[in-house]
Amino acid sequence: MKRLRHSRPYGRRSRLESTREPAKVFVISTEGLTENIYFQGFNLYADELRIHGRVIIDILEKQDPGDTRSAPEYIVGLLNEYVEDSGIDSDELWIVFDRDRQNNSTDKILQILDHCQQRGYNIALTNPCFELWLLMHVSDLSDYDPAILLENPKDSIRARRRFLEKEVTRHIGGYRKNNLQFGRFIAHLEQAVTNSALQCSIPLDLVNQLGTSVGNLVRAILATRYQDGD
Repeated sequence: MKRLRHSRPYGRRSRLESTREPAKVFVISTEGLTENIYFQGFNLYADELRIHGRVIIDILEKQDPGDTRSAPEYIVGLLNEYVEDSGIDSDELWIVFDRDRQNNSTDKILQILDHCQQRGYNIALTNPCFELWLLMHVSDLSDYDPAILLENPKDSIRARRRFLEKEVTRHIGGYRKNNLQFGRFIAHLEQAVTNSALQCSIPLDLVNQLGTSVGNLVRAILATRYQDGD
């Protein structure tokens, strides 16, 4: 059986455990390194985001760093293994993945959505890819042709980056998929949630429509923030 590891290993006492109000636990199984870095950022910037002591975000990671499998059914398997083997309850179980038409058939995505619904997993699906969510931090997308965003084309056959990745780079500056700087996004998290609500955010509809339900996950995390005087 494949083994997984966690950003906060089991049994390790966290400083969050000493707070008066119990922390809300989010367990997130992510498809790619970019998503992993992004959600680890909530732990790194917990004080700035006013979620320190209120939330634990546990990212499921592959035991073998050289394992390049990122198919949605594989990360669902990681979450299944967590539930079956850990014996630890979680307030929120999430799977984060892309529609990725180039590699995932409609039937495959529908099977994954059905499985997640049966298991009670929350779904953060983006069509076409996670960079759409990142772009929503700085744009409501009204200046873009939805068809182009959904297609997310390359300029040429030899081009390494697609349209959305280039647009995130243009707006954010210095964006690299394997070295995302979460600090550049934290000031725009609420705006991203607002902008995502302007597009489709229902996982089943996202199989064919432009949009993302990542905003639902980020909204749930931000809802744990303490207020001044707490």
